[in-house]
Amino acid sequence: MKVPRLAASLLVGLMLSLLPVVVSPAIAAAEPDSPVAQTTSGPVVGAVEGGITVFRGIPYAAPPVGASRWLPPAPLEPWSEVRAATQFAPACPQDPDPHEMAEGTPTSEDCLYLNTWTQGVGGAAPVMVFIHGGGFIAGSAQDPWYDGAAFAARGVVLVTFQYRLGPLGWMDLSSLGPEYTASGNNGLQDQMAALRWVRENIAAFGGDPANVTVFGESAGAISLSALLGAPAADGLYDRVILESGTAGTVATREWSQRVFERFVELAGVETPAEVLGLSTDELLDTARRIYDSEFADTAFHPVVDGTILPDFPMRRLASPEGPAVPVVIGTNLDEARYWLYYIAELDRLPVRFYQPWLRSLVGERADEVIAAYREERPDLDAAQTGMALAGD
Repeated sequence: MKVPRLAASLLVGLMLSLLPVVVSPAIAAAEPDSPVAQTTSGPVVGAVEGGITVFRGIPYAAPPVGASRWLPPAPLEPWSEVRAATQFAPACPQDPDPHEMAEGTPTSEDCLYLNTWTQGVGGAAPVMVFIHGGGFIAGSAQDPWYDGAAFAARGVVLVTFQYRLGPLGWMDLSSLGPEYTASGNNGLQDQMAALRWVRENIAAFGGDPANVTVFGESAGAISLSALLGAPAADGLYDRVILESGTAGTVATREWSQRVFERFVELAGVETPAEVLGLSTDELLDTARRIYDSEFADTAFHPVVDGTILPDFPMRRLASPEGPAVPVVIGTNLDEARYWLYYIAELDRLPVRFYQPWLRSLVGERADEVIAAYREERPDLDAAQTGMALAGD
């Protein structure tokens, strides 16, 4: 699934034409020619690759582990020695299915890191920040198809980052206490922390902090729609590009609490609070069972929690209080290819990726819907039919 360099170049050219303005950490001794950037937390050293300056694995928030595991992202502890930023950080915990994550990608709950590609640490180039997709349960900032070299070669500072996924990022624990009121939007708060980091630090990487365009695909675009509806995110971006996402894909508090109740039941714990202490593997195992349940892939999404998201994003966007920023909206014809890439035939599509999800949308008429798609597009084979259905 690696994007060919030519395709990446065409994508970059298209995006730039749409913009009003061309837009495991170790302490290391910096080599004389190594690029060093001073962040608000401390200095980092990157590398020069093919004429592009790359910084990988820069932390933008404190590790969400231990007592911070289910809480909003916290500020970093500062450091004084130069910190190596030459290797990608582990991805956030997720199902290791091969088509959901680049092969061999390590994972860790300590995963709030970002990467930058730039022509150099001097200057003030336009900045683009990408929010990856993956249904809020998969993906990372180190996936090879998100390499930012093609953007940097055209004078853009490109930033990718990771945010918490699945139950760790999007499970509503508000019934367990006031400290968890916004836990259903921990992933969204991670995204806000990353954008705040960009505003405060990107000048040190050759970027213009007053010229930041955020773009996202699929769950990344849905996240951006939610950020447009979150007053606390105002001022963290200047332009937005939504690639195949909708502001309507958010959960109500009632729905998210039903998901948590089902999660508790499937986890087999005696009390809801015991979920807090489940291991990473236990959380992921229970999440897989949720995907097989009536909730399917609607279990983990941004939540209208009354705090981070006071209301549905569409309502805020339609009101005078909505953010006054340029927005480009588009759709991807093959939106579902990411999920169906390895499926040769529709009949082989795993139950957890297909039937429960479809029935959650159209009820018991799922078989009718499949038949209608096949009748409408007889030229498509089974896998292509499934891709069209899932993409719509």
